[in-house]
Amino acid sequence: MADTDSATQSRRQAVVARARLNIACHYVWGAAGNVPGQSDGAWYRPAAARMHDLVLEPPDRRYPNLHQPIMYAAWCRVDGDKVCAGRTMVAEVKTMAKGDTLNMTPPDPSLYSWPRPSGVINAPTKVYGESCFGVRHFDCIGFVNYCISVAHKPVWFSIPNCINQTQEVPLTDTWAGDILTIGESHIGIATGNGMAVHARSTEWGVCETAVAGGGWGRCGRFASYFWRA
Repeated sequence: MADTDSATQSRRQAVVARARLNIACHYVWGAAGNVPGQSDGAWYRPAAARMHDLVLEPPDRRYPNLHQPIMYAAWCRVDGDKVCAGRTMVAEVKTMAKGDTLNMTPPDPSLYSWPRPSGVINAPTKVYGESCFGVRHFDCIGFVNYCISVAHKPVWFSIPNCINQTQEVPLTDTWAGDILTIGESHIGIATGNGMAVHARSTEWGVCETAVAGGGWGRCGRFASYFWRA
């Protein structure tokens, strides 16, 4: 079966469509697509992302009088405790008002951003971000596994697995459903029009970016049999 037949192309496009449905979702290390508190993630890891309890944080010992707001952050314990940063680098998140429990009755997580505890990857101190309520959470490989599993067939790849099971093709000739990698540290899904959808980082969440200039080192293409029903 050729990669260019209509059934194969339809399955490739279905994976891309599923990936695009999750743009603006959040990133937390170890998660594979579930909304915190639900078991709707990828089949092999359906409920990894959880919400922090809605309680005041204990005061920092260094600053015992500092008021600590409630957290609306997801966390995951697949590989040590990691906490979602709520897309803190996205422009609209940067402009969000900072929540203050002293001024809200009741607190409204849809209108405010909240401090996250330490444990956020690449963020040694508290950071502000969106509420994680009702938002799917992924890491980069969890995102790829979720999209393929939901749109095509159940898979459970690691990044090295994806590299080993795909044939390298030029980064200038990506097709929908091709797999992009940066070494063995990051992975995403090519859309076929020079773009890629990927769970970028805890600061950016799931986004669509250009392949060119994105730092991608390899494009891999699954063999035609992978796309069979």
